[in-house]
Amino acid sequence: MTHMSQLNSRNKESVYNLLSELRETINANNREVGSPLTKHKVVLIGDSNIRGYVHKLKPLIKNNYELYSVIKPGATTNKLKETAREEISILSCHDVILISYGMYK
Repeated sequence: MTHMSQLNSRNKESVYNLLSELRETINANNREVGSPLTKHKVVLIGDSNIRGYVHKLKPLIKNNYELYSVIKPGATTNKLKETAREEISILSCHDVILISYGMYK
């Protein structure tokens, strides 16, 4: 059973909507003229629930994006925001940070 299939239907819908919005944003950025040598970054930050998401997102983006995740098992929302602030220092204005937190019950 994959991680995504373990999510309840409300979580699946939320994740699907977020991935659709991300796909639209990435596609819009892919249409912009830019240096093919510049790799923009997509950073996924979250707790252990995001494990495996990079592999699901990778097919959505072109090779001019570097996709990686920062996984903080059991992290609080504040810890994830702190991690995002740390990541911002190495990103450009064309890079994207996604923060995933919380659970629906």
